[in-house]
Amino acid sequence: MFRLIITAIFSTTMMTLFSYLYEARHSSKFKEPQLLNFLLCFSIVFPIKPHKKSWWGWLIHYLIGGIFVLIFKGLIIYGLMEESFWYALLYGLLIGLVGIAGWKCMFTMVGKPPSLNKKHYYIHLWLAHLIFGATMGFVYTIWA
Repeated sequence: MFRLIITAIFSTTMMTLFSYLYEARHSSKFKEPQLLNFLLCFSIVFPIKPHKKSWWGWLIHYLIGGIFVLIFKGLIIYGLMEESFWYALLYGLLIGLVGIAGWKCMFTMVGKPPSLNKKHYYIHLWLAHLIFGATMGFVYTIWA
């Protein structure tokens, strides 16, 4: 379990670092924790209305990263994937598509979506998940 937690924290951190650097380079709003806080403000389900830099977005972001790592481990247990860099990279590609679908749903459900270039955001998101998968693969490789 400790290995899974470390893998989730490290992979999510590297993905988030990529997003922060990408945002700075492209002058766009691509910080997932802040976007999550924005969406939570307009949620009818979430009772708390966090501010832009609240810890809620960070918590949710890291929990989702942990869930993705647990799913990868489940796929390994059932023989659908292997603990290798290349399988983890492929998994990153796949969860990038899942992430894009999830963000599209969240943007659609919010009456006032954030003003950002969504196509550019989705490309960035796919790349960020590749970073997540590559980092996860790296951790699995060195921890083998």
